[in-house]
Amino acid sequence: MDHIPSKNLYKGVSINLNPIKVQSCLECNEGFSRDEDYFRNLVSGLLLTDSLTANCLFNTTVSRSLRRSPSLAQKMFSQMSLVNSYSNGGIFLGKKTAVELDYKRIDKILDKYIKGLFFNEFKMILPRNWFIKHVLITNKSIATFMPFLKQLKWKVIQKNIFIFGYNWEPKTFQSIWGLEFFGKLLFYSVVFDPRAVQIK
Repeated sequence: MDHIPSKNLYKGVSINLNPIKVQSCLECNEGFSRDEDYFRNLVSGLLLTDSLTANCLFNTTVSRSLRRSPSLAQKMFSQMSLVNSYSNGGIFLGKKTAVELDYKRIDKILDKYIKGLFFNEFKMILPRNWFIKHVLITNKSIATFMPFLKQLKWKVIQKNIFIFGYNWEPKTFQSIWGLEFFGKLLFYSVVFDPRAVQIK
């Protein structure tokens, strides 16, 4: 059985979480370990100052994993840099840490989540030839997505760890999804059949 959210997002943080469980082959279940660690480190690091849960996870589990694997720590910190931060009105707010994201690894984990949620909600396997597109929601872009996000049916797995929402076209099950981690809406995903989309 595979867990949504992944166990490493709440191990040592919450004992009351009841994750969604979906069947998975052994190869898939064990084939995401390193990418799941990257995803956990990234998300908890991004939300370190916004979420007590993410802060706890980062300062315990993530810190221990980085100490055990210096090469992972070096790679992680090499993707960070200090940049100037400005308000929407152009006021200088000081320096902040920017992270160069590995979207290939992020998409791999998000694909797994969406496929599992799709099966859990619709009781059917996502067709192999369908596309899944993920978008990182930022403070600047959230207003663009808000009209769609308001239409989603939301389900709380654990308030401070994982919440997801979805809406779908009943006949085809093409759907849109919102994924919230550690109290922050981070990803907007679209699942669609390429045969039903006309590309101009």
